[in-house]
Parts: sequence; C-alpha cells; structure tokens
Amino acid sequence: MGKTNGQDFDALISPLEDILLCMIWRKVGDAEIVREIYHEVYLAGLVNLHQLREVEKFPAWICAITRNAIHAYWKKERKKKAREIPMDFYGPSNAQRILANTAIESAEETVLSIDENNRLAAALAALDPTEQMILKLAYYGSLPQKEIADILGISLSALKMRKARALKKLRERFNGTL
Repeated sequence: MGKTNGQDFDALISPLEDILLCMIWRKVGDAEIVREIYHEVYLAGLVNLHQLREVEKFPAWICAITRNAIHAYWKKERKKKAREIPMDFYGPSNAQRILANTAIESAEETVLSIDENNRLAAALAALDPTEQMILKLAYYGSLPQKEIADILGISLSALKMRKARALKKLRERFNGTL
C-alpha cells in the first residue's frame, strides 16, 4: 500500500463505522463512552494507517484496534475502582489477608491466562487470513453472522460452513493435534 491520507482512511472506515460502534456498545453500553472509544480508534487508525501493508486486511486490523481500545478502557476502569475502595473498610488484618489472597490468585490466573492466550494466538495465527477474520469478527467483535457474511461478501450458509471449519482447525491446533 502506498502513501495514504485522511480521505483514504475515511473511505476504508466508513463502511465499518456501524459495526465498530456496535462492537464498542456491546462491551461498554454507554453512549458517551462509545463515542470516546470510537474517537480513539479513529485517531489510532488514522495515525497508524501507514503500518497496514494490505488494504484487504483493514477490517480485521481496525477491529483489533477497537478491541484493544475497549480492553484499555476496562483496564483503566478496574484500576480506578480499585483505588476507590477504602482499605479501612476491611480493617487492617482483613485488608492484608484479602490483598495477599488476591495477589496469589491473580498471579496464578495471570500465568495460566498468558499461557492459554499465547497458545490460542499461535493457533489462530496458523489459520488462513479469511478464517482468522471470521473468528475475530465473531468472537472478539461479537458481530452477528449475517454482518460478517456481508463484510466478507459471502452467503450466510457459506459463512457458517467456513466458521465451523475454522473452529475445528483452531481447536485441533490449540490442542496440538494438527
């Protein structure tokens, strides 16, 4: 992809705007926050468009940016809520016990989660780009199958068949049978 500008970006993102807004809405549910996140996605996409090597991958690329923006929002919210809990509410000994148990559980969960995420990412990366896009739009983007079929320009039945095959391949690769 050669030099791009804001008009190129607008032409690429316009057909996906409703999908991205729905994707954000499903995860956040607040119109003001949806607008803020979409604005962040738009700016990140516009600024980083030069990194996109193949225009055909734009929908998956911008969905990944959207997913990351949603994740960043919730991460910030969790940190904000954690700071709002007064420690004296629990009492000094209870607070220490709660923090210690939470730290141990969180560390174990984090290690398991990282391992599973790495295996899943590797299994997903081994699929062909169309299969990756179908699964990402369906599971990360939470898009209905009809919308995914429209994005890809295929029939709903073809999408269902491709999705089933992609899931089967993903399971086999994730479990190490392929």
